Amino acid sequence: METQRAKHMRLPWWVTPIFVLPLIVLMAGCAAGESQPTPTVESPPTNTPLPTHTVPPTLTPTPEPTLTPEPTHTATPDLAATAAVEATQTIAAVIEEIDAELQEIGYSTEVGSLAWASEAPEEITITTYASHDWIPLAAGRDFSDFVLKAEVTWESTGGLALCGFWFRGESDDEDAPHYKFQTIRLSGLPSWDVEYWKYNNWVSTISPGGRVITTPHIDQEQGGTNTYILAAEGSVLTVYANGHRLGQVTISTLREGIIAFYASQESGETTCTFDNAWVWDLSE
Repeated sequence: METQRAKHMRLPWWVTPIFVLPLIVLMAGCAAGESQPTPTVESPPTNTPLPTHTVPPTLTPTPEPTLTPEPTHTATPDLAATAAVEATQTIAAVIEEIDAELQEIGYSTEVGSLAWASEAPEEITITTYASHDWIPLAAGRDFSDFVLKAEVTWESTGGLALCGFWFRGESDDEDAPHYKFQTIRLSGLPSWDVEYWKYNNWVSTISPGGRVITTPHIDQEQGGTNTYILAAEGSVLTVYANGHRLGQVTISTLREGIIAFYASQESGETTCTFDNAWVWDLSE
């Protein structure tokens, strides 16, 4: 009976957990010990010494390249522009001189314009008997009202020599109608006149009194130089020689035309040289 009581004796409910729970924990720990490796304890790393700081060497500055100076720029002169300026200055000087000469005879550069000026002396030389020659100026341009000035030097081996101008010529053909202003070199006093020509023939002398007029105001010596001025305005031509007014002429037949240098002789050899000449156009 006692044995049976012992076999069938039950433990109180609270005893079982006390013994069972530690057992379970122990068994779980054993199981865990079998499956997890024992951790390897690593030795602490050996401290590697820090590298010694090496001071960089002093930097030697790289020399900058030496700049080669650019060559000084020498401006090339604009020859065309320089010539134009010089020409303008020359023209200004010429006009200033012309103005002074115009004012002496009652005109000025305030009215009109410079139509032509000589750049070099022009010579007409005649070597045959009773002949003449002429050189149109200003490229044969026609003029109506104008002032013409020229310095004329004459030399001649014969007796009768003439230097002067054509003006208001219908063309540069000697047969065309034109006027002639002539200074005459002959023994005795020098003289001048104005004539109307047509078809290479004398038509009339239209200087005062219809004749050749002698004057002491023209130098007739061999190699003598005389300054002549002709002022044509409307139907009146006024003539000057070496600053002296020689007279006035009526020129009503021809209204306009060319101007030309003119020379003539009877015999021997005659040279007329025209220099420092200009034409002031009064109609512009």
